[in-house]
Amino acid sequence: MPIRNITIQRTLIAEALNEVTGTTAGHPLGGLISGVQETDLWKLVQNVDIHKSVFAHNIHRNPRVIAKGAKVVGNIMYNWDTRVGETSKSTQVDWIANYFKHGPMSDATLLFHESTDSTGTVVYEDPSIYIETNIAPALTQFRNPSADNWSMIVEHYLVGRPTLPLRMRRTTPLAEAVFPISYEIPSSTQFAAVLDEVGANQRLSCAGGLISSRDSVDTRIIRDVELGTGPTRSQLFATADAAGGYSTAIYSNPCADSDHDGMPDEWEIGVGLNPQWPDDRNQDYDGDGYTNLEKYLNRTTTIQPFVLTVHKTGTGFGSVVSSPSGIDCGNDCAEVLGEGSAISLTAIPSTGSEFAGWSGGGCRGSLSSCTVYMDTNKTVQASFTHGAYFLAAKAEGTGSGAMTSSSQGISCGAGQTDCLQWYKTNTIVTLTVTAAAGSTFAVWTTGGCQFAATKMLPTCKVTMNRNILVKAAFTKN
Repeated sequence: MPIRNITIQRTLIAEALNEVTGTTAGHPLGGLISGVQETDLWKLVQNVDIHKSVFAHNIHRNPRVIAKGAKVVGNIMYNWDTRVGETSKSTQVDWIANYFKHGPMSDATLLFHESTDSTGTVVYEDPSIYIETNIAPALTQFRNPSADNWSMIVEHYLVGRPTLPLRMRRTTPLAEAVFPISYEIPSSTQFAAVLDEVGANQRLSCAGGLISSRDSVDTRIIRDVELGTGPTRSQLFATADAAGGYSTAIYSNPCADSDHDGMPDEWEIGVGLNPQWPDDRNQDYDGDGYTNLEKYLNRTTTIQPFVLTVHKTGTGFGSVVSSPSGIDCGNDCAEVLGEGSAISLTAIPSTGSEFAGWSGGGCRGSLSSCTVYMDTNKTVQASFTHGAYFLAAKAEGTGSGAMTSSSQGISCGAGQTDCLQWYKTNTIVTLTVTAAAGSTFAVWTTGGCQFAATKMLPTCKVTMNRNILVKAAFTKN
């Protein structure tokens, strides 16, 4: 049965396991595009495309192609060992706009072609190979995508591994599919774009947008590709456990879906549907030929996306989180939301700070929560102020004693351990020292109590307009 018209795109093919069985060496390889090679059935593999994908930490087959029509376009190949990939027999293949990045175990060899079997006694029919605009920045001759790429391919089994004869070179690419592959010439921008989109890196939000959802394994491997790090051949992992195990699935609270039609309430409201009517999943609200459920799942709605941005201001510290999830600011302070959607923001002050109030985006006042309705791009400011400062106490010297505060909180020294307390801004706190038996209070040494007029008095007043450390020295009798 023919295998044809297959596309593999934005896929992370990486870290094949180097599992050794008995005396059999590990086989940590990338991908094989082929059929049964002992007969001519492999010739029924046709029109296979792999593009905008990343191969990493596989010793070769990144990929291996034995087919009658395959396009390898716009991919990143990183940290191979003996070669990037290979072809064999009378394969028809295009290598276009790929980025070959050397890693810790990579040598200078890029691509092999097998014109013969491994013994050199069986000679195959000529291949048909088109190769253009690929780069390998670690190799001077291949840093420029306009450089002639033909010498990237050498014979696998012939002595000296010569470059292939020109009769095997095709000067025009294979015919485009019904939906042509779009690609960019390799560059740092193209490299970053491929990494940004590869793998299972996003999921649908309740509003119909996308939320970052890349797992820890993919994140680690992509970081290697970015930084040029990763294993040598001897360091390749033999088992998933050796690599750190499988990543923990990223779960989030399910979207509210009152009528259980597969379309979240938030999205339905945003596009003007009824979140209480389950049958509207099979309707077509804008007449584009797709059901409403298909529109949500494939993000093909005409709903206008808007960006909500949160800024934190003021002298204090805190975070802002949202419901539905999306904003966690902190670090994630922006979210794309659909027109008509609503999102609730909650301000959470850090210890020692107070929430002062909202401004912008329709939010105002000092209540901790505010609901934003998205009818345009909006920016909301959450202001935090220093609501409190800490007072710390410490006893020192050759003797011992205790310090207590007039306001509840400090009871420090002589076996008592409550030596730090937060107080509202401008609170006046009186500290009193009590020497232990066999000791004498000597002097205050820090915190504003050390000045001549007060340093030897048993009490000291501090005004909490900053974080303050007060030390009291005791001497033995």
